[in-house]
Amino acid sequence: MTKIVVYSKDHLIPLQNTENNQILLNQNTVVLMHFPKENIASIERSGTTAIVHLKNGETVVLENFFNLDGTPANVIVLTNPQGYYDVMLLDEQGQLIQYNPINNIHQLSGTPNWISATQVNAIQESAESTAPWYASKLVKTGLAILGAEAIYLAAFKKDDDHENKATDTMPPATPKGTLDAAGKVITGQAEANVKIFVVDANNKVLAETKADASGNYTLSLSRDVVNNEKVYVYAQDAAGNSSSFLTLTGTKDTLAPELEWAQFSTDGAFVTGKTEAKAKVYVYAEDGVTVLAGPISAANDGTFTLNLTPVLAENSKAKVVAVDEAGNKSPAYEVIVGHDTIPPAQPALEVKSDGTSIKGTGEVGTTVQILNASKDVIAEKVIGPDGTFTISFSPAITDAAKYTLSLKDDAGNESKPIDLKVGLDTLAPDKVQATLNIDGNKLTGTAEANSSIEVRSGNTVIGTGKADAIGHFEITLTTALLNNNKATVIAYDAAKNASPSLDIIGTKDTIAPNKVVLKTVTDDVGTSKGTIAANSNTDDTQPKFEGTGEAGATVTIYNHGIPIGTTVVLANLTWSFTPDKALSLGEQSISFTQVDAAKNTSDMSDSFKFTVVTQVNASASEENIDVESLLSEDNGNTEIDDLLIQFDTNSATTNSNSAAPSMLAANFASINPQVEDHLHNDVWTIG
Repeated sequence: MTKIVVYSKDHLIPLQNTENNQILLNQNTVVLMHFPKENIASIERSGTTAIVHLKNGETVVLENFFNLDGTPANVIVLTNPQGYYDVMLLDEQGQLIQYNPINNIHQLSGTPNWISATQVNAIQESAESTAPWYASKLVKTGLAILGAEAIYLAAFKKDDDHENKATDTMPPATPKGTLDAAGKVITGQAEANVKIFVVDANNKVLAETKADASGNYTLSLSRDVVNNEKVYVYAQDAAGNSSSFLTLTGTKDTLAPELEWAQFSTDGAFVTGKTEAKAKVYVYAEDGVTVLAGPISAANDGTFTLNLTPVLAENSKAKVVAVDEAGNKSPAYEVIVGHDTIPPAQPALEVKSDGTSIKGTGEVGTTVQILNASKDVIAEKVIGPDGTFTISFSPAITDAAKYTLSLKDDAGNESKPIDLKVGLDTLAPDKVQATLNIDGNKLTGTAEANSSIEVRSGNTVIGTGKADAIGHFEITLTTALLNNNKATVIAYDAAKNASPSLDIIGTKDTIAPNKVVLKTVTDDVGTSKGTIAANSNTDDTQPKFEGTGEAGATVTIYNHGIPIGTTVVLANLTWSFTPDKALSLGEQSISFTQVDAAKNTSDMSDSFKFTVVTQVNASASEENIDVESLLSEDNGNTEIDDLLIQFDTNSATTNSNSAAPSMLAANFASINPQVEDHLHNDVWTIG
């Protein structure tokens, strides 16, 4: 994926520099894509998301690109091989009208991103007239929103391409540079003789200079850049072309660590609290000088515990101080043995856009206090058992009045105050309520009215939508959620506050079970019992088959590919099967499949082969009857007569071609030729 740079639209400060194809926008931006317009196949709007389809099959997903009313809150700019930029001009429906060229992306600062349907019609009508489209007053008015230079460059490019090519539109290279440890001076290199500027996030110039003939420059800043503040350095050539930004960060730490809270144990034996991670924490006596405990380093989450020896008596006071790694010291935090000194957390709240009411959530039982600029309480309310509150105002509050809101608990502890602004919204929507259909591709539910809904599987967005005026929504997922895979559903309000996430699971099973596993085959009849090995003989015409499979699946048993029965896999994954009918004599070829509850069928298992023989043949073979001694001892063949065995090949149960009779006949014939005299007409006679 080609590089994409995201700039803030108000000040054109770079916010992201990435090669990811999925970008979350959290303010009005200019999205600069480093490829030409010829690479674009189409643009698709899905809720507030813009999906840019490229001709090579890749996509760029820009989340929160559109406002809730469908107008784009952002603008897409493409590079052009001729040295300028092409701006996508979109209408209020998010449809691409055309591309407009500009010399420099700085021309887009603070401009709208779309034109109205009326202006679109004006363009279309002008295109049908005999005059050039760019000569129409209506068109000039409509397109003026992207800057006059962009309009006429588009027109004159068509009329006088040669003249445009002669114009210097090539920006200088991005300067290189470093900010010193104190955050006061930037030194670096750039193209020779270009102007160098450094601006802050508000686009205020902090310093400017000119690179020398070798490209070296030094900038002394008008103020220190510290505490991870970012500043942006760029070069500008004589033609007014500006480079991309070099982003520098002031790493010097001058901020005192914050002690969020501290509290004595009831017996005065230790102090617990929370501050900046790794800060050293001390407990001082009430005089603020005598060290009672510490230092101890706060944990990675900022929590700490200090033991005091000796313990302090009830109502004794002490002061807790934190010192960060840069040596900045926090204000002293007073703690009192036996007293609650933990302040309530700041509430989440929403100030109505007309200033007539505030609603929010906070610690149950605390008192909401609203103070004016003179610190007088003008309204207060106790938060009820459900943790919510609403306060109405008449007359309505205004930003100019400089009201603040805080919570105060019964012990007198106060939360940090919040400056109230009309339209301020830090109150997250409630958790979404939603149901996924059986096929796992459609989600329906309810959420905060007019909120934007996002469905994510891992880090991938698989669905977006918007709740209507009464909170209902329906979303078709781009990828079905199947086979117990999970996704999360979150609602975002207009202020981008996120609701708690709802987990949804796609229960549709599309995965076939594995092959059935045959563990054992057991012979449990006759004199020779036990496990039947593959390719062996058995006299059991109904042996027991046992194995494993998927719980609840139905196993089908086949002999030579013909089903002979079924069984169900138990919860412990085992199954067993004994044929209802006797297997015929001869070779058996047993195989298995299983079908799960969702009707997915496994592959056929490997065949298990063995041979069924008659019980007497098996016994004669296994017991090794000494026929020779019987013949020698009694020429009258009395005992052999007792062993008369006839195998009638016309019988339904005996086959002279079966392995066991042939084997037995061969054994007897090798012992005494008398046996052969009794072999005739497919009938065996011994004796």
